[in-house]
Amino acid sequence: MTNETLQQNGVNGDLLRELYKTDTTAKRVFDDLSRRQRNYAEVKVARMATRVWASRRAVIQVFRKLEGAGCGEFVVGRGGWESRFVWTVGMVEVGKYAKGEEAPIQHVEPTAGLEPEAEEPDEGAPGTSVQLFNHGFQLRPDLRVSLQLPRDLTAGEASRLAEFVKTLPF
Repeated sequence: MTNETLQQNGVNGDLLRELYKTDTTAKRVFDDLSRRQRNYAEVKVARMATRVWASRRAVIQVFRKLEGAGCGEFVVGRGGWESRFVWTVGMVEVGKYAKGEEAPIQHVEPTAGLEPEAEEPDEGAPGTSVQLFNHGFQLRPDLRVSLQLPRDLTAGEASRLAEFVKTLPF
């Protein structure tokens, strides 16, 4: 798809590719989007920050740039709603196009659905029925860590884990 065609659809393809080359967080966002199997109508800031190991602030900056490129609208969370990006075009194709692939960027219907809150659970050790979920934690402004924890983590287990972290040598 040529950039002229993208401009007709309201998307600035040059800006997408420039962001991919110059913005580390945008590159991670585009890489994540390009690996997805389906387009969603909305993606929450916190969820994307966890997926790409970036700060909320950095993801918000990328979403604002995507809004400027004509890919959708960044919506600030208010009244119990989380900040999110509402896509008007296919997010998977945006990611692929930004990376340099020829992907047709077309408008999406608002009924494309919301991104799931959590990744699909992983199975625990063989022979167990424990399901694990990835939990992200922004340790520093430029560092996000991830833990795999049981879906049914108890308060006692959380306390034991916290005590373990306190014993780590620094």
